[in-house]
Amino acid sequence: MPNRIEHIGLVIDDLSAGKDFMVNVLGFELEREVDLPERAVQAAFYRSGSIQLEIIELTTDEARRRRLGPEGTKGRIEHIAIIVDDLAATLEKVRAHGVRWTPPEPPYTRIPGRTWVFTDPDTTGGIMYQFMELDT
Repeated sequence: MPNRIEHIGLVIDDLSAGKDFMVNVLGFELEREVDLPERAVQAAFYRSGSIQLEIIELTTDEARRRRLGPEGTKGRIEHIAIIVDDLAATLEKVRAHGVRWTPPEPPYTRIPGRTWVFTDPDTTGGIMYQFMELDT
């Protein structure tokens, strides 16, 4: 089952301003950036102790409405990412508690080094979790 929180995802309306805040106000160092055009996402990761903060800008109007919220929303905490040892076993366990996720069936979302799903917040107390299995 889950062994550690990896990051907290923050959806924001301006990645450039968010990066400036992380570095110049909070003093965090940029750890990595990702550009996932197929998911309409640009993101930057900053380490805070053992946890990373992921700031995410959505690159299409539809993705912004769906994940950021109503027009004028500047940012929100979107998800908590938990690294699990075995994604399939974790999903089987949480399914028994009525948890749903997306994508609902394999193949799950994958980038080099990791595979993941997002839970449906309606089935996890209003919070969206990202269960992630790292490649070994």
